Amino acid sequence: MCHFSFEGRLIYRGKWCLVEVPKDVINYYIKTIYSVWGIKLNSSYHGAHVTVVDGRREDASRHKLWGTNHGKKVLVEYSEIRNKSPYYTGEYWWLKVRNTQDFSNIRVMLGLPEKLFWDFHITIGYNNV
Repeated sequence: MCHFSFEGRLIYRGKWCLVEVPKDVINYYIKTIYSVWGIKLNSSYHGAHVTVVDGRREDASRHKLWGTNHGKKVLVEYSEIRNKSPYYTGEYWWLKVRNTQDFSNIRVMLGLPEKLFWDFHITIGYNNV
């Protein structure tokens, strides 16, 4: 399977820790999904991102290492487009993240479990069905 990569920035925002995805990367997939499947996507609340700490389900914002490496560039490797999340109403579209160890290490450093509720992924957007 073919993998792709980009450099994103690690961002701490409220109770969330995210990696921002460059707009050109995500715009490519938004256009592809529209031209192949005819589906127009809405942006997620945080825009295109990789969630490292999910501020809705966990709070590490008071940890003494919270904010460490804010703004640091990190490599994100990803592959295939996926959709149909069982966790939400509507259809979320995302890309599977392949190199997850750095993100797991950040979580452990902040006193959280290695894994999120779901696999690490790049949220592209969603459509209401």
